Amino acid sequence: MEVARSKGLPELKHHLLPRTKGFKLCARVGRKYIQAFYDVEYHFDSGIPEPTMMDVLRGKPHHLHIYCRRIPIEEIPEDDEACAKYCHELYRIKDTNYEYFERHGRFPEKTYEIPRRPHSVLVFISVSVLLAVPPMKCLLDVILTGSMYMIAGVVLGGLLGTVVWYNTY
Repeated sequence: MEVARSKGLPELKHHLLPRTKGFKLCARVGRKYIQAFYDVEYHFDSGIPEPTMMDVLRGKPHHLHIYCRRIPIEEIPEDDEACAKYCHELYRIKDTNYEYFERHGRFPEKTYEIPRRPHSVLVFISVSVLLAVPPMKCLLDVILTGSMYMIAGVVLGGLLGTVVWYNTY
């Protein structure tokens, strides 16, 4: 806050001051290669802690709100100082959107509910099979060609790993 006050920048309550040098560089170089930047904000429902990787792996459902805005590259000023001001203004808007979401439970623009699609389930099943088949084949090879000690070691290792996994998280 002190840095923002001393430099005459907007004071942000929910975000850190943006690093404008990297933004200016991306905007300058990006003019040759890209047509737009995408400003993305996300927010989880209030009162529910943000998910951890363990929550995701365990399949715990979370409701995520996403605000995405397309910014054409022509809209971003070419001058370094004007570009930095533009970046600070973007973050001021992000801060305002965050406060609005905290009060109303949604972002200020029109909202769209994305329905679940059947092909998402097919993609999930396909990826699961691709990830599960190699370890299952390895386990089957151990069971079919290994000694009783090797089989017992693999089974006990799996049980121990499972117990540690669930007790750690």
